[in-house]
Amino acid sequence: MSHSETHAEARILTAILNDSQLSRYYHRDLHPERFPLQIVDTGGAGLTLPDPAATSVPVVLIGPGETPDSHHATLIIDSLELRGSQASVTFRFPAEGLSGEASLETGEKGSWTVTEMRLREH
Repeated sequence: MSHSETHAEARILTAILNDSQLSRYYHRDLHPERFPLQIVDTGGAGLTLPDPAATSVPVVLIGPGETPDSHHATLIIDSLELRGSQASVTFRFPAEGLSGEASLETGEKGSWTVTEMRLREH
């Protein structure tokens, strides 16, 4: 994975983490014990941690072979596909029984915007 792809993936994760449709399920005020939110890469994308100053909640990255802390919530990234100026991500947020897909596009200066967020409660 190139340096520019790694940088893009961190910005894509930031856009998803900060999306209002997903972030309303964090309930940080009601469940502070869930944080930092653990990002788990099950799709083998080789994710890098987003800039902590840019995310709406504190996050940590759980790498391959590492076990998430059962006391904190997880955002499980099942796949992240990057195709030029577009990306798609499938994920799960088990603490709230959610799964979802996000479509994103890149804009000027490398910023990414969620163009569609599809969430399912289970």
